[in-house]
Amino acid sequence: SSDRFESNSKEFITYSGKIHYITDFYDCAETFDKLLKQIDEESKDLNELPVAFDMEWSFNWTSGPDKTAVIQICCDLDNCYIVQVSKLKRIPASFVAYLNHPKTVLHGVNIKNDFRKLERDFPYIKADPLIEKCVELGTFYNQVFNSSERWSLANLALQTLKQKVDKARQVRMSNWNMPLSENQ
Repeated sequence: SSDRFESNSKEFITYSGKIHYITDFYDCAETFDKLLKQIDEESKDLNELPVAFDMEWSFNWTSGPDKTAVIQICCDLDNCYIVQVSKLKRIPASFVAYLNHPKTVLHGVNIKNDFRKLERDFPYIKADPLIEKCVELGTFYNQVFNSSERWSLANLALQTLKQKVDKARQVRMSNWNMPLSENQ
């Protein structure tokens, strides 16, 4: 029961870093070219670079899940990249290279299923290599704390940070195609 994860905090987690909202193929390619160079230049002493990863897509009760609409990447505490891929025919090679870079370790909740969906929507992106090097945060928590819970992002944040994530149904179940609202 989610009652186990009650918090005294009424506050939602807020993100104080910069959000980079990318909607254009060329902007996406240029951004991830720069991020790839940063890995090579600034992360020489690191074996792994932790990267938060999440995806969003709309769901139609008649036809099922739509194509992936948004990919979120946070490579440090100060920068989060929200890439609107719903209108892209292809994801730029630099973005795919970033995901597959030997130093990037993608972290998320239910992330393996996100990679499988990404491969279904963009068949040139292979899920298995991403799955092999990702960290499923719910599984990681269970291993560290000898638990066997099934975790949502909201419950995991409440359990570990004692803070709430705003997962309002009207936002979660909204249309994730362009343009995104401030709440999204």
